[in-house]
Amino acid sequence: MGQPFVLLNSSSAADDLPTKRSENYYGRHYTTMLHDIAGAEELSLSFMTYTNRWRAYGKHFHSLFRVQDVKTSQHIILDTSAEFLDQLASTPEDFRSHIRSYTSKIITKFVWGLEQPMATKDPLVTMLDELLDVLNAEMFNKLILVDVLPFLKHIPSSWPGARFKRAGVLDKARQKKISDGLYNRLQLAIADGTATPCMFTRSTENTLNLNGVLDEAAEQLIKNNAIVSLAGLCDSVCSLRNSLICTSIQLVLIRALPC
Repeated sequence: MGQPFVLLNSSSAADDLPTKRSENYYGRHYTTMLHDIAGAEELSLSFMTYTNRWRAYGKHFHSLFRVQDVKTSQHIILDTSAEFLDQLASTPEDFRSHIRSYTSKIITKFVWGLEQPMATKDPLVTMLDELLDVLNAEMFNKLILVDVLPFLKHIPSSWPGARFKRAGVLDKARQKKISDGLYNRLQLAIADGTATPCMFTRSTENTLNLNGVLDEAAEQLIKNNAIVSLAGLCDSVCSLRNSLICTSIQLVLIRALPC
């Protein structure tokens, strides 16, 4: 993610740093571009600095993925796996695209309760993928002048040389459009009575106050963590499956070679 990292190679270090010294090692390092201009901290746990708000988001995020919830989604995984194998048999050369569609469909269904054929690209999920590509290319892997000279964040976006500010404002608008779009789509399904139980609805039910009302802050927390879940799981699971398939193919080829 454009930052130095530490490899924890012992159980004691893995326990000591995240628990006893979590304030030093959890959260993302503050940068003017990412936090002030792009506003990423407002929308995503993965971009937050370590604060009480980070702890609240982290606690909620940890409660979202329970074994019993995953077990109830086995039929989704099995049905989508059958569809994935059919597409893989038809066009094996597009296996990376099939893996992405397969993963996206399962996770979108699990997190947001939204379903669509694998061959159909969801415009909001596509926009999320494109946004992550932009963030990786433009913010995480580059030194931006405004991070060195923070006062530059106050210059108007229309000024020459303020491309960084225009890009940050655009990325912030994209994040909000994705979050609101998925949320509104789910709310329409709930209103129509066609929504299926998902991570978002379960979390909402568990967070209702004594009057059966979900306050604005809690609703925003659930929305933001649902977006993080979708983005993070799609990316991680796709990478894992790609590696697994490539490794399996290599093993088959190695065993097929004469000794």
